Amino acid sequence: MNDLSQGIAKAWGLSDLLQETLKSRDSTLPRNQAITLSHKLAASVESGWESDEVKAIIQSVSTLINLPIKETTEQLHQLATKTAKTIAMYGAKKIADKVTLPNKIELNETVTIVNTSTEPDSQLQLQILQDLMSLSKEKIDFNMLIEMTLEGIYRGVGMDHALFALLSPDRKQLVVKQVLGDNGDWLREHFKFNLNTAQARIWLHSFKEQLPLRIDEGSPINIKKLVSAPLTDTLKATAFYVSPLIVKNKPIGLLYADRSLQRRSLDDKSFDSFDLFSQQINMVLNRMMKA
Repeated sequence: MNDLSQGIAKAWGLSDLLQETLKSRDSTLPRNQAITLSHKLAASVESGWESDEVKAIIQSVSTLINLPIKETTEQLHQLATKTAKTIAMYGAKKIADKVTLPNKIELNETVTIVNTSTEPDSQLQLQILQDLMSLSKEKIDFNMLIEMTLEGIYRGVGMDHALFALLSPDRKQLVVKQVLGDNGDWLREHFKFNLNTAQARIWLHSFKEQLPLRIDEGSPINIKKLVSAPLTDTLKATAFYVSPLIVKNKPIGLLYADRSLQRRSLDDKSFDSFDLFSQQINMVLNRMMKA
C-alpha cells in the first residue's frame, strides 16, 4: 500500500513534500512529521476523540507545534468542525457526516451550499476532444473513454451534472454507471429507469431518433409531452441534454447533462458542445468495435 501511495502521488503530480513523506515516514523533519501525525489522527478519531490513541497523538502534535495540550486540542477540534462544514458547503453532506466530530459538536443542518457551478472552458473542451480523437484502437479503454467524455461535458461545457447510463443486457433497464457533479449522489441512487414506464419515454425517443436532445422551455410540444412530472422529480431538473450512445446501429446507453443546481439556462453554444462530445464518443466506440 505504501508503494501504491507513492506511485499515485507521483503520477498525480502531488506535492514534493507529500512524496518525500511517503518515502520517509520516520523522518524527524517537522513538515514531514506534521503530515504523518495528521494522517494518524484522521484514522484514529474514528474511535472517538477521547480514546487513548488520539490523546497520545495530540500529545505528539502539542510537542511538535510547541503549544500546551489544552490549546492544541481546542485547535484540532475547531479544525475538525471546519473540515466537516466546508465539505457540507460544497454539497457533500453525506461525506461531511462521516467526519468524526468532538463530543457535543454537531454539524449545522442548514449549511448553505456554495456556488460550485462550472463555467465553460473552451480550451479544456478542445484538449479532451483532441485526446479522444488521438486514441488508438489498441489503447482504448471503455471506462477511461467514458470518464474523459464526462469530464469534457462537466468541466469543459460547464454543466452541473454529467452522467453515463447503460442499458441492461435484456434492454429493459437503464441504470447510471458514472456521474460527475456536486450532489451527484441523488442521481447515482435514483437514475434507474424501467423502459416500459412513462418516465422512460424521453430516453426511448432519444434511442429511436439516434440524435441528441435539448429539453427546456423552448423544446417542441411533442418533446415536452415525453417529459413527465415524475421524471423531473427524479432528476431534480426540468431542463437537460440527452444523447444516445449507438454502436452498430444499436443503443447501448446515453449521456445526460444538466445545470440544475444553480438554475442556469441551457443555451445553443453549450448544446452544440455537448453534441460534439456525443458525436466523438460514438465515433470512438464504433471504431473500437471494429478493432
